[in-house]
Amino acid sequence: MAIKKVAPRRGIYPDHDPQGEPLPGNRELVYFAKPRKKKLSEYEKLILYAQPNPEWVPGGLDWGDYPSKFTGGRDTWGNYFTELKCQDWFAFRDPHRRWQYPYVSEKADEWRSLQRRLSSYAEMKAWTSIDDWWRDEILTKVWGGFLHHEYGVFNAMSSVCRDVLSDIIRAATCTGAFDLLDNSQMIQMQRLYLSKLLPDQFKADVDSTRELWEKGDIYAPAIKLVDELWDETSDHGEILFVIYMVHEALYGRYVREIFMENHAGLFGDSLTGLFLPDMKRADQVARDWSFDLFHNILGNDPEFGPMNRKIMQAWLDRWLPKTLACVQAFGAVFEMPEIKKAREAVGLEKQEDRFASLLEDWKKKFLDPIELQVDLQKAKQLAA
Repeated sequence: MAIKKVAPRRGIYPDHDPQGEPLPGNRELVYFAKPRKKKLSEYEKLILYAQPNPEWVPGGLDWGDYPSKFTGGRDTWGNYFTELKCQDWFAFRDPHRRWQYPYVSEKADEWRSLQRRLSSYAEMKAWTSIDDWWRDEILTKVWGGFLHHEYGVFNAMSSVCRDVLSDIIRAATCTGAFDLLDNSQMIQMQRLYLSKLLPDQFKADVDSTRELWEKGDIYAPAIKLVDELWDETSDHGEILFVIYMVHEALYGRYVREIFMENHAGLFGDSLTGLFLPDMKRADQVARDWSFDLFHNILGNDPEFGPMNRKIMQAWLDRWLPKTLACVQAFGAVFEMPEIKKAREAVGLEKQEDRFASLLEDWKKKFLDPIELQVDLQKAKQLAA
């Protein structure tokens, strides 16, 4: 689905406030929420205002405060949970209209399709073409270590899914978080599958992967960033911005696409390619709903848009160097003699050039629409 800018229809009534009008003179249906298009979709009917919300959350319908509070008197939800402001938190829409039923249905279909592909893979005995070095060093350790990254970012989303200020944003963030969990599960499933095909040669235990994740140099900045997001960052808007607008959009794609997708085939590994499309699908869905949230709703809010863009610029300046440090550390994998030899044999473009193209595309799609500034030349230097 193409990313596009839209003008959200804010507020709870479509054209006017009917309060005070006599009932005999008002025979038209009145929505509790403005539809994104002409009519309310099934997605909007089932998601919007499905959970109670206080009227002091912009766009909320209920009256008063929540009856429960945390120990010490902190509100269950509060506008101060994030620096970002919005005239109507309920104006957001997920372009893919995902809620519980279609999400579960889509995931079940993905797993059924994957099961059929794996059955054919086993029938062809395609695993016999995987290079031993790639299997033992990359699939066992490096790719296995990345599953801890995806699982860690998923856990950093736990507070976000609880703290966001509308149920419709909560649906998108929860499904987005489960996509990150699904990424880690797919990596481990791939490793378990190989261990069944090669019980004497491939071990799918997570001990070696955890050691690389916790103590290895290539993941040192990544685990530091995940820990900081998970343990030290309380603003749910900041966590969302960092994960989807910066970190996964750059580092996640760098590992999954520039490294795994481009190099697996060079070592006879066609198995990884069976899992990557589902990860790419999750990445595209997150990109689209993040665009609606940060560009259409927050960045272009009629009242708070300029301030929101300043806040997002501050977050970008703070977190982009941390993500680029992750990219730089992982670059050591590209310098392994076996990787360099395979890349040079087929004339594969250098990872620095591929990442430079990724940076330019990221700036065009993620930053330019809300006028966020970044020094691409400096970013390329920090990642090299």
